[in-house]
Amino acid sequence: MLNYVTEPVVEVQQLSKVFQTGSRELVALDAVSLAIHRGEMIAFMGPATSGKSTLLAILGLMDRPSYGHYRLAGQEMSALSRVEQAQMRHAHIGIYSRQFRLLPRLSLLQNVALPLAFGRMSEQERMQQAYTALERVGLEEFAHARPSILTPMQQQRAALARALVNNPTMLLVDEPSALDDPQMRDGMLELFRRLNHEQGLTIIAVTNNPTVAQQMDRVIGLRDGRIDPDVLTSAVLGQVLQLPAGRARSWCN
Repeated sequence: MLNYVTEPVVEVQQLSKVFQTGSRELVALDAVSLAIHRGEMIAFMGPATSGKSTLLAILGLMDRPSYGHYRLAGQEMSALSRVEQAQMRHAHIGIYSRQFRLLPRLSLLQNVALPLAFGRMSEQERMQQAYTALERVGLEEFAHARPSILTPMQQQRAALARALVNNPTMLLVDEPSALDDPQMRDGMLELFRRLNHEQGLTIIAVTNNPTVAQQMDRVIGLRDGRIDPDVLTSAVLGQVLQLPAGRARSWCN
């Protein structure tokens, strides 16, 4: 088991999310408590209504919990306004999803620089930071190219560069296994591992793919909005526990 002595980068206590649907209440998260430390690679696994995507949205400050506490980098998020939360998201969080959303009329460099447009950087500083992000994913030679000339795998890396352009504390990954091509998936997993190993990037992924889970330090099972270790069935564990040497894993909350 990994041993951490630093303060968690993410800490949630009794976190709940309730949606109102007409006269009914839908409990998406039910008193979830967990801590994630800097440099961990975490996967949330669970069936379709388990609450894993809702939890990822709250951790990404794209949604607010109904009850409970969320501390990011030691700061309580519930006390912040939406503007302040947006500033925290900009400072600490990169979000990588399976939809690339690259604008066809802009160069790769301009696409990657877009999240920096609302800051106080000069254009030269924005472009330099965007170029550095492209270097991190091995696409610097395409900086001035249009997205249309890139392969799907390269477009995927460009979207990751855009998520990394703010130099975030943690990267949130929405279901990387949704990509059907195993080569694309495996290429991204290799890149995630390198970013984690070399730069200490905290990575939190939503997935139900054992191949993805193999690369994680810890897998947290969710069912009906609660942490449930039984979600990790023997069939899944049989594949996932064939772990590469040299990386510690724990299957707990």
